[in-house]
Amino acid sequence: MIEPHAYLLNKPTNGALLYKIISSKYFFAMIEKKYLYFKRVDTYDDDKRDADQPDKDKELTTGIRFEKSPEYTAQQYYSDSRSRTYACCFSTENTTYLWKHYDNQESNAVCLVF
Repeated sequence: MIEPHAYLLNKPTNGALLYKIISSKYFFAMIEKKYLYFKRVDTYDDDKRDADQPDKDKELTTGIRFEKSPEYTAQQYYSDSRSRTYACCFSTENTTYLWKHYDNQESNAVCLVF
């Protein structure tokens, strides 16, 4: 869900470089299988609550139940959905923060530049 973070996002200027840090094992898999690697949002270590519902939403959806499965709440449904959400992160700067949080602590990680 991008809406809560929309105010943080700025469209890069024309000609801006985009950087993506990726571990070498995923990089080679991308080359071999011709795809761009995405990571589950609940596995990023820089924001432990990234895959969480906002607390107010949890309060609202806890009491909502499904007709055919009353033991399963809307809160559980949204939590499960968010835990299966994937993201591909890019930056306009090549920083030590990127390397620290997005290289999977692998010394052979690479930086893709677009």
